[in-house]
Amino acid sequence: MREHETTLSLGEWAVSADPTSVLACLGLGSCVAFIVHDAARHVAGMAHTVLPDSALGRPPDLVGARYVDVAVPLVLERVAALGARLADLQVHLVGGSSMLSSQADRLRIGERNVEAARLACVRHGLTVTSQDVGGTTGRTVRLHVGTGQLTLRGAGGPALNRLAA
Repeated sequence: MREHETTLSLGEWAVSADPTSVLACLGLGSCVAFIVHDAARHVAGMAHTVLPDSALGRPPDLVGARYVDVAVPLVLERVAALGARLADLQVHLVGGSSMLSSQADRLRIGERNVEAARLACVRHGLTVTSQDVGGTTGRTVRLHVGTGQLTLRGAGGPALNRLAA
């Protein structure tokens, strides 16, 4: 079977029940990839979130997955519609870097995105299975829907295997 990749831009989300599908977020800086996978049913979802809270911008119905507080329930609803059981989801968080100098990063967007994603997981009764968050470098993450394999790559670097619980 030949895999096909769906690459998510800022504020985009995708779900899939196709085992040949790969969901990807490229060049995550302060953004956070919210990733879920039901291994038994080969259903997955991913959102490329940009900001923590929709109160910071336009009404939620106009923003797709731009905000963590909108993206998490949206992705959960859509994977459930494809047959995923929320109790069986593995949850992964990737990104949330501080890409600017500490003086320029007074808003702490990366850190706040990670906090918002963790809080959204708690609100929905989910446990984060693994994460690679924070730091000062960008990341690219890919999820292979059929196997649940996550591929993580640092900005301009080799594949990494450093997702931690």
